[in-house]
Amino acid sequence: MLRTIAEAVGDNHNRRLDIICLGEEIFIRFWNLDPLENGPLNKWYAYNLRQMAQGYFLHNVIEGICPQSVLENESLWYLESGKAIYKIGEIGFGGTKRSARRRKGPIR
Repeated sequence: MLRTIAEAVGDNHNRRLDIICLGEEIFIRFWNLDPLENGPLNKWYAYNLRQMAQGYFLHNVIEGICPQSVLENESLWYLESGKAIYKIGEIGFGGTKRSARRRKGPIR
């Protein structure tokens, strides 16, 4: 699915989708900057967020519209552990794909 997104967008930033929710589990976000290191990134990350993908999607929409509301109340909006541990793949412009290590067993 990440490859399909990257191929459809190509190198055209105007065609880029920043957030995508696929059902209750899969959440995809485009990152201009690395969320952990704050350096340039320009990649989509895919996460398996069991029964939380829709919530993350809505939170990201609200953060885009009114970032101060989310930043002032971050503990109410997001998991304390963050979503990085649920990353299942990534892809950048040009279609270079790297999959995250697969977690063994159920997500807790």
